[in-house]
Amino acid sequence: MSKTPGEMIRGIRSLQWLVAVVTLFGLSVTQSWAVPVSGRVVDARDGSPIDRVTVRIDDEAGATLTNADGYWQVDLAPGRHILRFTHVSYFTVIDTITVPLSGELTIQMFSSVVDAGTIRVWDKAYDRAQQIILEAIRRKQVVLDRLDSYQFEAYARLTLTDSGKPVEEQVFLIAESQSTAKWQRPDDFQVTINRRRQSANFDAESNLITVGELLNFNNDRLDFGPARVVSPIASDALDHYQYELFDSVVASGVGCYALEVTPRNPDDKLFVGTILIAAETYDFVAVDVGLSEGFDVPFLTSLRYRQTLAPFTDSIWMPVEVSAAGGFDLAIPLPGVPSAFGFDYTAALSDFVFDTVFSRGTFNEYELVVATDADASDSSDWLTGPLVPLSQQEVDGYRRIDSIEALPTPLGRQLLGLFGRSIAVANGLAPDLYRFNRVEGPYAGVPIPKLARFGPVTVGGFGGYAFDADRAQYGGTLTLDLRSRERLRVSVSYDDRITRINGVNLFYPSDMTAPAFWAAGDNSDYWRYRGVTAAIGGKLWRKSGFSLEFRNREHFDQPVATDFSVFASADDVRANRVSASGRIVSLAGELAYDSRPRAALPQRDVIRYAPRYIEARLFGEWSDREALQSDFTFRLVGAQVRFIGLFLPLGETTVELFGSVTDGDVPPQRLPTVESVAGPFTFAFGGTQEFSPSFIGTQNDINYWGDRVVGGYMLHDFGRELWVASNLPLIKDIPFGLQVHGGAFVSEFVSTDAVTLPATFAAPSIYREIGFGITDLTKSLGLFNLAVYFTWQLSDYVESAGADRPDSRRFQFSFGFSL
Repeated sequence: MSKTPGEMIRGIRSLQWLVAVVTLFGLSVTQSWAVPVSGRVVDARDGSPIDRVTVRIDDEAGATLTNADGYWQVDLAPGRHILRFTHVSYFTVIDTITVPLSGELTIQMFSSVVDAGTIRVWDKAYDRAQQIILEAIRRKQVVLDRLDSYQFEAYARLTLTDSGKPVEEQVFLIAESQSTAKWQRPDDFQVTINRRRQSANFDAESNLITVGELLNFNNDRLDFGPARVVSPIASDALDHYQYELFDSVVASGVGCYALEVTPRNPDDKLFVGTILIAAETYDFVAVDVGLSEGFDVPFLTSLRYRQTLAPFTDSIWMPVEVSAAGGFDLAIPLPGVPSAFGFDYTAALSDFVFDTVFSRGTFNEYELVVATDADASDSSDWLTGPLVPLSQQEVDGYRRIDSIEALPTPLGRQLLGLFGRSIAVANGLAPDLYRFNRVEGPYAGVPIPKLARFGPVTVGGFGGYAFDADRAQYGGTLTLDLRSRERLRVSVSYDDRITRINGVNLFYPSDMTAPAFWAAGDNSDYWRYRGVTAAIGGKLWRKSGFSLEFRNREHFDQPVATDFSVFASADDVRANRVSASGRIVSLAGELAYDSRPRAALPQRDVIRYAPRYIEARLFGEWSDREALQSDFTFRLVGAQVRFIGLFLPLGETTVELFGSVTDGDVPPQRLPTVESVAGPFTFAFGGTQEFSPSFIGTQNDINYWGDRVVGGYMLHDFGRELWVASNLPLIKDIPFGLQVHGGAFVSEFVSTDAVTLPATFAAPSIYREIGFGITDLTKSLGLFNLAVYFTWQLSDYVESAGADRPDSRRFQFSFGFSL
């Protein structure tokens, strides 16, 4: 029996390439018809079913596809209709029918080979295949120049199968959706999921496997997961691909050149397969490709991507069918996910409307929107619109999964699930429920983010107890949502809590339970406050937001409460930084930007995967004794920015920069701080680098501070691309990946009014380090990937520099463990 839907999808999400396949290939369909009409398409020679035949209705805008058993279904108004059946390998069949039909319609199709004619003469010595591609590139640009906007309807389905099970039990997950997609020049794109349904072992909120921006081969470069791949019809395609004209066929009712496409360098990340180009117009008609040997995709055993296009208004060819199929072998499976499984993605597109004038505000920050009633449709809704009918295996899979999930969960499986969740909570994966650190000791709490809701007003709160600190913590928040689309909300809260002093390192882990409990690796500093916060926040422009806060809080120093850890001695436990007690009354504000695409779900917003993105925030705080009746007068301004992407020719780069400045008698707990990284063991999940060696790693357990701090660090992950690019024997076959990293920062006290702590914890000269990592050491273990990192400090911040300076490390060796 499968695990809970939430656990399953969290396991699947860790497969970045599966997510890339799903999100890049998904496009969907919806339409209103009257009478269901179905049939079957078979090969005229042997009667075998033909799948992925495009079925178009000439007097309507709709289209659909046959499934693996050759069946198709559309809904047509009563009367006479002309149906057109097209396939890349068969002659087109046109049939006239009268609705309603008596019985099932069977269509026979014949394999086709035709002579598609000749092309123009070129001055250069291009062979015939190269000439065809050059004409297709020329035609592509003409079409792109004519496109200003369009929209379409789509149906999409993802089916996952366990190849280790009997055929009747192989299907273990199905998700379907119907959507509307809109595009506008230059790159605005938005999809709305109108309806969705899924097997019972997959929760509806996670069913976003429906629409992603079309993998458009008209683009010169395609974002294929974390890689940027040259399109076979890019403007510089001939520099990367070689082409061979091997056939002329009829596809989508027109004569086409069939070209075999292969990389010039088999070690490059490119496509391999077949593309069809219309013989008369040189439009891109179809593609059937896989991946070259240069792709080193973990766990992916096979992948085939297909796309079929058809002509619409003004002879503009657009996709009417998109599909992707392949397999994964995880070696060590995730809970609830088979070790070896296959995926089959199918989408049908229809009702293209060009030169659409969209209303103002259509393309906001959300690239994916789920309609509030998307899950409210019943089975009759799925009989409307052109669909790709489920195969018998999928129908049986739906029925079997839903019946199993309806049964009570066995006691043993319940206990196993409870044990797994308990382990996760105990290691700090739910810090509001349980956490451990040297200041609080064990903390247990009850977070209630939505205690009650009254229209736009939400009341929430939390309560808990820190056992070694012997202190209860509690708080409550009242939130008023003024304008949901702009996320404009006002809130008032009261808190009495112990919290961590946030350093200026960007994206530092939010909880230190695991390193603190196991190895006294809690290098954060803590303080306590009690008081009121009033805030207003919202969206400024697309993908950006703001917040303004008034804070009236009484601050308290918080001593170390426990020296416990499993594998470290009491001597390894750090003292907590001294905080200045008193009342801080201040005004604070923040501007934030995140370029990643967002999805608007009925209950929440989510940020989706992007191969390249920028995050940035600008923040400040002001407190004054006279104007605000505060015990302190200070000003604080800071900024943080993070870049992730394919900025260099080989590999992926992460760059993070930070800086902060204060003046006045700023209390120690508000001083800019460069926090150290806990312990020699690093961890990353799902491609994140929150515990990566891009953080300054050799400062031991020292937090450097000052009233001025500035710094940055960089990590570049070559993977295997550096070895492959060398094209040297033996070197290009090295199976391991390579990373390089380095960072530097300065912290100093300049303001004479600052409440300075020991000057030895400032870094007035540049603290810098460099290093490298060897990654992908344990590919045989599936998702559990080991890396080792070597880092050298280039500064004088080591014990040998003198007793007036804290002990950092000249060299650090660490392990990395990633999922």
